Amino acid sequence: MRVARDRRRVSIQYRRLDDPQTYFGQMSLQAAITQALSVERNGGPMRDLAERRSQGEDPTYGTVLLNELVEAEDYFFGELVRFEQGAQLTMLSMTGGGRSYNLVQARAPDGHEPLKGTLYFMVFGNHVTLLQNDIGAGRLEKYLRWLLTVAAPIVTPSANIVLAAEIEVVDGTSTLPLIEKIAISPTPLRSADFDQAVIATGTDGPRGVSRQSVSAQRTLSVLQAAGVDDADIHRFLEQKTEIRVTVEIDFKDGRKNKPIGMETIGRVFRNIDPDDLVLRGPKGAQIKGDLTGR
Repeated sequence: MRVARDRRRVSIQYRRLDDPQTYFGQMSLQAAITQALSVERNGGPMRDLAERRSQGEDPTYGTVLLNELVEAEDYFFGELVRFEQGAQLTMLSMTGGGRSYNLVQARAPDGHEPLKGTLYFMVFGNHVTLLQNDIGAGRLEKYLRWLLTVAAPIVTPSANIVLAAEIEVVDGTSTLPLIEKIAISPTPLRSADFDQAVIATGTDGPRGVSRQSVSAQRTLSVLQAAGVDDADIHRFLEQKTEIRVTVEIDFKDGRKNKPIGMETIGRVFRNIDPDDLVLRGPKGAQIKGDLTGR
């Protein structure tokens, strides 16, 4: 019998703004964020009210907003939160006897919303450190792009916010400067991670699939891209079937392998959880990936 669930995983990462198109000009990321918060939205500067910093409801992800913030001369601190408006809370009813407890649904108290994830970040000029907990670094990039191009037009609307990882992948005492293949194995889908009411009715489609795990959402996306129906996924989960997927990506030039440099790999796959990655270099060298920087 399993008596404890795995601890929720968090990770600290280092990133830096990658701006080869010079969308920011001479302005740093820190300065751009501070300037954006001075822009008036819905009746006043965004820094004054949290609701003005809300990106809005995403039907497949929830609402993301910049909650707590600290603006200092040499750094900016932010707390990014993710919540689902109107969602019910799944709880374990421990009243009464019997062989097992019941899973029940209840609405959050008035004026409260179920929290689905947090991410804390600090910006020093163009350098970023972040601590993520069920909000990935890719979502921070999307939020900053919204903040700096839509909510406050600080940079051109075509700007792509990229927080690149500076990496060096080591296999024993040697490095892997080139990569020929990547295997991605995101977190499996498990029935315990899902909203039981949604699984039972099958009425909410992909919204019911774990909005608690960014990695598990990638597993869902792979299944959907392969043409697996949402209803069939729900049936598997009802039967307590764990669903695992692995995606292998080869780089080719015709029939020959085409090694790709680590700088490119780090940029393209920067938002994949390092625990989900296996990197394979020339002559079969293979290691777990770590694209989080040092």
